[in-house]
Amino acid sequence: MNKLIFATSNQNKILEISKELNNFSLLSLHDIGYHHDIIEDGLTLKENALIKCRVIHEQYNIPCISDDTGLEVRALQGRPGVLSARYAGEAANSDLNIQKLLFNMQNVIDRRACFRTVICFKFKTYELFFEGTVDGVISSIKRGDAGF
Repeated sequence: MNKLIFATSNQNKILEISKELNNFSLLSLHDIGYHHDIIEDGLTLKENALIKCRVIHEQYNIPCISDDTGLEVRALQGRPGVLSARYAGEAANSDLNIQKLLFNMQNVIDRRACFRTVICFKFKTYELFFEGTVDGVISSIKRGDAGF
């Protein structure tokens, strides 16, 4: 069976994608014994997805996929975007990020936003990208739990 590394430690992502792959064994960073932080210092989602793919592919020489996702709010000129996970600062969590977003959206009428995900696939010298969005609107109050 062919091996494919998904440059993530998120087991839910691994389980979800594994269901769609027939001839591949999908490995997480944990599965390959990679326990280091990958510095995502790209200015775009695409750059961050590529950074993760390159780091893992160069070390293990196994085909690799990675992703990066951000919330893009129209009234905030696409922010928080690539900084979504640390919108309220480096030590931020979901609650702090949501609080900051709702504060910045006070009295804003156009609440359109989207989640954008960029996926990178790297195999040998090939680097392919796939992108998808889910459109929605920002609520005026916090709902849900665990950041969702």
